[in-house]
Amino acid sequence: MNITNNYHKLEVFDKAYKLALAIHKLSRQFPKEELFSLTSQIRRSSKSVALNIAEGATRRESKKTFAQFLYIAMGSCEETIVLLSFASDLNYISDQNLQNLQGLEKEYQILAKQIFTLIKKT
Repeated sequence: MNITNNYHKLEVFDKAYKLALAIHKLSRQFPKEELFSLTSQIRRSSKSVALNIAEGATRRESKKTFAQFLYIAMGSCEETIVLLSFASDLNYISDQNLQNLQGLEKEYQILAKQIFTLIKKT
């Protein structure tokens, strides 16, 4: 498979994209005063994972360039996890969605490991 032409077929891209959509939906319940702070930041960090996978895969300089973008995507996974922790600790998540938040944290941890595996293969 030629990664540079098929990033949208990568499992890590698909997972990152779906998780970013879930984060966006979850963050709708954050307080309005957080719109330009935590809400905006968590939406950007979650979308950054998929965006960096796509950008790195479409750059044709080298596999090393792709790996650099994957490292950035991995960092965005970790940033999103920390922001989810803030949302939880600040009680921005309803009790009924708390389990969903914890599931998202685990999914981002898994995604970061999958990205790291892809880096090693690259």
